[in-house]
Amino acid sequence: HVQIGQYHTLEIELRRPFILRKEAWDWPALDTIRKSCDETAANADLAVLLMQEDLAHLFLVGRSVTATRARVEVPIPRKHGSGAVAAYDTALKDFFQRVLAAFVQHVDFGLVQCVVIASPGFTKDQFRDHMLLEAARRGELRAITEHKARIVLAPAPSGYPHSLKDVLAASSVMSLIKDTRAAQEVPALQEFYAMIAKDSARACYGPKHVE
Repeated sequence: HVQIGQYHTLEIELRRPFILRKEAWDWPALDTIRKSCDETAANADLAVLLMQEDLAHLFLVGRSVTATRARVEVPIPRKHGSGAVAAYDTALKDFFQRVLAAFVQHVDFGLVQCVVIASPGFTKDQFRDHMLLEAARRGELRAITEHKARIVLAPAPSGYPHSLKDVLAASSVMSLIKDTRAAQEVPALQEFYAMIAKDSARACYGPKHVE
């Protein structure tokens, strides 16, 4: 029902029933479905917070699924002009508070093994400092203090979702998240993409192409 060159996406939500039909099933497809239906295997064990001064996206990354859990956007005024610095500081604090609320809501350290906070410049450092300060001040955020060793910082081109690939592909980040499920798949994908770039004829699409 979708013409060539067009695309359609559908997000399948947790505990929302659906039916998936296919003429013939091979074992890799069945294995993927089996693992996806196993909640312990499907649970994401990596959280990535992409930020820039006015925008943040929070992702939970599992073996085969990356889910966007939150998007926070707050206009941040420039520092120039009378009273602009105070307005900037107030807006930035409000932004950090909203990002922290999303973080607390969606990141469960009982499941998440590693949290990567990534941004251009020093936004990531400023947010981590703000988060640890709030965690020390507020008892309900004790889990953040207890697991702060799992929170790592990384550079990112921007706070937009497309930067996630760049962050996860960085060798410095890979060494930090090597024990997570997502990290185990990244090298295989990188090898595949490198092979396609070198010799595109090695990839076949559809029965006729394979024949």
